[in-house]
Order: sequence, then structure tokens, then C-alpha cells
Amino acid sequence: VLIESGDHKEKWGTVGVSENIMEASWQALADSIEYKMVKDRRSAKDTSA
Repeated sequence: VLIESGDHKEKWGTVGVSENIMEASWQALADSIEYKMVKDRRSAKDTSA
């Protein structure tokens, strides 16, 4: 499963792999959310330094 996500600045894609489509979708969605959270955290650190 490939999920394309985005915010008001950019887009990104994440992939989930499993024989179960729900599991694969969940993996891709969770990875997308984690990517956005890590990216925002890094951006906040860069602006506060």
C-alpha cells in the first residue's frame, strides 16, 4: 500500500507491506504520521537554536 500525504508545504509518500491490506494500510499511515511529527520537531529545534 502506498499512501501519499501532505501538509500546506509539501507532500510525502509512505509504504506499508503485508498480506493483510488493513495491516499494510495501518503501517503506511502510522509511518506518515511519524514522519510528519519528526519533521516538525526538527524544524522547531532549528528555529529555536
